[in-house]
Amino acid sequence: MPSPFVVVLSAEHEAVLTARVCSWRTEFRDRLRAQIVLEAADGASNEAIAEAARLAAEAAQPHSDLRGTEEYKRNVVRVFTERGLRAAAEGGST
Repeated sequence: MPSPFVVVLSAEHEAVLTARVCSWRTEFRDRLRAQIVLEAADGASNEAIAEAARLAAEAAQPHSDLRGTEEYKRNVVRVFTERGLRAAAEGGST
């Protein structure tokens, strides 16, 4: 089933994000953020948004402590990223 959510980038914004992903001068976190947005905009399918959320969780560097394990915190990053991308695709907020 196709996703009802669409992440739309202007050609200018897509070019900027693509340049960030390809540039080694850009910090890793900024390259990753750009990659996540490009993944979400690529077809705007449920799979693309899920992949973007997975990339964000993979890049997170949480530490286990009394508030939660590393695994739990990575899952929180994944869920919040997915929710945020879906909200952005709808043009609303979370």
